[in-house]
Amino acid sequence: MPKQPPPIDLVENDNGRQITYDLLLDGIGYELTPSSVVECHMTNTVTGDVTTVTDCTEDPDQETNPGRVVTTFAAAQLVAGRYTLEWEVTDGSTVTTFPGVAAQRPTMTVRSEAG
Repeated sequence: MPKQPPPIDLVENDNGRQITYDLLLDGIGYELTPSSVVECHMTNTVTGDVTTVTDCTEDPDQETNPGRVVTTFAAAQLVAGRYTLEWEVTDGSTVTTFPGVAAQRPTMTVRSEAG
């Protein structure tokens, strides 16, 4: 069973912060197509509120880096708290969520700005 990725630490209200993540299905990179629509869902671990980030761009070289996506956060999406992340890929009528196992979802902590 794959282990959980290292935690991600960002700062509240930062603009244009990015993370890169490889979408794997059974340990193999899920090759994205030009018609793939990718969203990142941030779930607040305390409130359960979900924020959807639509600025997800697949690596243009899916042959070398299958499943690699870059997610860019807007300042308004980076609210102090702790989150789990998952990505949803829609190809036509097929929807696949990564990672599929909740325990393997990366965690992200957004800390308050130093004042």
